[in-house]
Amino acid sequence: MKLKVVRKTKHAVCTTILSGLIFAILAVIFFEPLFISPQKVFAATTDVVINELMPNPVGLDPGNEWIELYNPTSVNINLSGWILKDKTSFFSLDGQSIDPYSYLVVFPSITLNNTNEEITLLDHLGNSDSIKYSTSIEGISLERISHECNDLKLHPHSHSKGMINQAYDQDYCFTSGVEILSKEETSSDWEQNNSYFLNSRIIFRAEVTINSSIEEFEWTYGGKTLLSSQPVFTADSIGNRNIELKLTFDSGKVIRKTAQITIEPRIYLNEILPDPVGNDSGNEWIELYNPDSFEVDLSNWKIDIGSKTQKIEATKIKPKSFVIILSKNSIPNTSAKTSLFNPSGLISDSFQYVETETGKSWARTTDGEGDWEILEPTKGITNLISTISNNEKTENPHTYEFVDNKELLEIELQSPRQYSFLETKQLQQDSHTIVINKVSKVGFAGIMSSEIIIYLGMILSKEELNKIVSIVIRLIKG
Repeated sequence: MKLKVVRKTKHAVCTTILSGLIFAILAVIFFEPLFISPQKVFAATTDVVINELMPNPVGLDPGNEWIELYNPTSVNINLSGWILKDKTSFFSLDGQSIDPYSYLVVFPSITLNNTNEEITLLDHLGNSDSIKYSTSIEGISLERISHECNDLKLHPHSHSKGMINQAYDQDYCFTSGVEILSKEETSSDWEQNNSYFLNSRIIFRAEVTINSSIEEFEWTYGGKTLLSSQPVFTADSIGNRNIELKLTFDSGKVIRKTAQITIEPRIYLNEILPDPVGNDSGNEWIELYNPDSFEVDLSNWKIDIGSKTQKIEATKIKPKSFVIILSKNSIPNTSAKTSLFNPSGLISDSFQYVETETGKSWARTTDGEGDWEILEPTKGITNLISTISNNEKTENPHTYEFVDNKELLEIELQSPRQYSFLETKQLQQDSHTIVINKVSKVGFAGIMSSEIIIYLGMILSKEELNKIVSIVIRLIKG
């Protein structure tokens, strides 16, 4: 078989030649428009590599197809005993040599298929380098991106015959062989480019398919750096956030990889009224709560109740505030699961009840957190820890007492920290103000005094007093 050879360098040094054949099948490289997808395969075992090929030249293919070889070593290599082969035949490189860091372009007398072809280079010891492609474009060569792996890329215009490839990237095979995966701390599903809720704890790890040992993992997120193979970071602000990985290999090679995750605000189901007094239709509602210090747009959020879905109409929920969603679908009075989805399809919150009481709501014991209990409805205001009536004391775990004329409010708190009000609190209805003087905290930190003033916009009812109790409890607990 005859070869037409174009030599790019002229110096040659002969070496001892042995002959042999071994065929190695490597990973397939698939074409995309102007790109061959990375397959994360390993480098050739030969000293010379297939660097570029033209299987589909402009015009007639016979005599115009070519394969470019490259010698990345510092010595001249004699190619006697080497062969190039396709799926059906082979041809010899006897009598040829290639200088250090130089190219050799051969025009084989056999036809290179335009689709579904594999070309293999075998040296005299049976070591191999192999390239696969599934398609080609007329007049466009296939360039090797790096000599460390076998991924190909279409030349943007024509070819780089006898020159460094335009697609060449010395770090490509390392960076393409590393993927950053993440998951929430409580999840078992590792994924790429996830979305998470604010304040989630996120675990990261690197999936490495490079045949090289790693000495150190260095991760940076939100200005914090950790040296760990699986670091845990807290999602501390919303928006698109970068996670940066610096990998140091035992060989001293250092690569950097960046991935992006999305942090989204979390809104909570806070209270549900499935069975109002009287007609249910139009009177069933769901209360949402925003625990954060910023406003959240609820456009494109949705609520699933049982098997029915309701899209939330364009509305915004202010910081530390509530929004009431009137249910357009009937909320079951027996048993149902309610789920709140954000626009990305993440479940922001969910709750399932198995029974209801007419006129009573299911509500969280603490806004946005805590257990759910059947309580008197507190639509659009802070949920009460327990139901309170005049001259009635409750037992879990705090006690409250109101006098009948509602002008004096006395609160005694029993808890592990033993908080207590030591003086009478005066309700001044004329100015619509509650003044709590010399509130004392008796606890692990000692005794401290302060004054809390709460301004009101109306004469207080019993329900409004209950709301004040809940607020005051939070203030004195810090």
